[in-house]
Amino acid sequence: MKHLIFRLFLTIVVLAVIAALLLRATPLDGRLDGFGVNLPTQPQSNLFPEALDELTKLNVRWVRVEFPWDEIEPSPNAYQWTFTTDSTFRDLDALVSQAQQHGLNVVAVLDGGPVYLPHQMPNSPVNSDDLLTRWSLYVHAVVQRYGNQVHVWQIGNDVNTYQGWGNVVFPTASDASATPDPVLYAKLLQAAYATIKAADPGDTVVLSGLSFTGNGDCITSPYAYLGQLDTAGAWDDFDVAAMNLWWGAASPEQITNRGPAFDPQTGACLQGSTMQTDLIDEVRSFKQLILQLGDKPLWVTATGWQQSDLQAQATQASVDAGVVEADDVARTIVPILSESGVQKVFWQSLPNDPQNPGYPWTVTGQQALSNLASLLTGSQPLGQRQGQQQGSTVYEYRFQKDGRLISVLWRSTGGEQAQPVLVTSLNGETMTTYPASAAGLNGSTGTPQSPSDDGTLALNVNEDPTILVAQSPDLIARGEAAVEDRIAAWRDGLTVMGNHWLDEARVSATNALTAWLRNLGQQIVNSVASQFSQWFNKTLGQIGTSN
Repeated sequence: MKHLIFRLFLTIVVLAVIAALLLRATPLDGRLDGFGVNLPTQPQSNLFPEALDELTKLNVRWVRVEFPWDEIEPSPNAYQWTFTTDSTFRDLDALVSQAQQHGLNVVAVLDGGPVYLPHQMPNSPVNSDDLLTRWSLYVHAVVQRYGNQVHVWQIGNDVNTYQGWGNVVFPTASDASATPDPVLYAKLLQAAYATIKAADPGDTVVLSGLSFTGNGDCITSPYAYLGQLDTAGAWDDFDVAAMNLWWGAASPEQITNRGPAFDPQTGACLQGSTMQTDLIDEVRSFKQLILQLGDKPLWVTATGWQQSDLQAQATQASVDAGVVEADDVARTIVPILSESGVQKVFWQSLPNDPQNPGYPWTVTGQQALSNLASLLTGSQPLGQRQGQQQGSTVYEYRFQKDGRLISVLWRSTGGEQAQPVLVTSLNGETMTTYPASAAGLNGSTGTPQSPSDDGTLALNVNEDPTILVAQSPDLIARGEAAVEDRIAAWRDGLTVMGNHWLDEARVSATNALTAWLRNLGQQIVNSVASQFSQWFNKTLGQIGTSN
């Protein structure tokens, strides 16, 4: 009987927690769900389970997949969803279905061109009117087939480059190259947007990833291209802007020449000038231009280092290429996802596909991505703490999740030689550090740390990023923060709860929660979290069934 009474009381308090904290919860938009992997070519069908299993182990939730027009529609209206290319068999139906089974969100990249329309390199591209007509039919066919499974669509890839646009207007040429045409692309974008939104207004349309290589000209400048899209009237025909970010053999913090400078108001190319920046400042520059033209979220839909570039960095640092890849993963993704309005990063790699040897996928690099995705998904970015000053070699970014403070920090120079770094404003008494590429984040891989009474901690840090996890010594604060973070992650699902009920319950619920927590220990706090999760998942399941 006592056990039954306790369970009933526990249920009441769980409901009180919901009422007290729901209205104070951080919106879901502020939580990270930004880890993805880019599949530049699709793995052979018999590799699907293995490849997707690997992605699941990496704790990523997003996968970017090409839906090549030239392969899907080899002749007018003859759509094929299984085909052989590069001597391997592809099955789009199986890929989309199995990705869904693995809990992966597919970003469908609609790219390529109509191989059956007349064209001849270099002076006779596909007729633009015919291209638009056939493009609309192609997009409609893909959306009609996969619209119930895919809800994010990217329109083109690298369309601001000679090769990327060449693949559209000279689709059969192995060395396709054409001058980028933002006006014609704007028309393709508008047609695709109309088709996709007609099928499902809630679907997301992503702009082609505009390529940032650092060796372009005014014709291929992503800033100028974006401004020309706005001039062409296509700004309202996509939901998310996108960039494909390549950094050559340089480290993410290294300042390099990045092509011609641009007008920050319009994106117009400034002839005869050169832009010099590091990786994160290039992201910030592009986001600032987006804000100027009309704010939209930004995704980095492809980034990574080729094998040759990794090896160049490894040789210079006298370390293994896997160590360099792990460093680049953390030192690229962490700063990008810390930026306001930058929502996702897709790493350029493909597990176990011999057809794509250019981008390696080392065990160490995979482990770094897995650790970061596991720890930071669902977290709230708190911003950059160190490294803002010019000439600084220490970088630190912070996040909050389930009542824990998470700090990721590293040095940009010095190789493997560690030097002291002072971490400040820490209020947790339970602190542990891990290498970003550790074989899991657990007791065997972590090192306990003890901060000073003034909330500072001196750590020896090198170029290999370190993860610091700190928890508040206040049990009540930790319990409240953990439950509040959980509610924030689920907030959008609570469509059936009325604001009137919440308003009436809030005052009494807050009082009940505070008094109850002060009289219970950690075991009961854990019980609340467990009961809350079970009740909430059951409720959401009932909502889904009723809808």
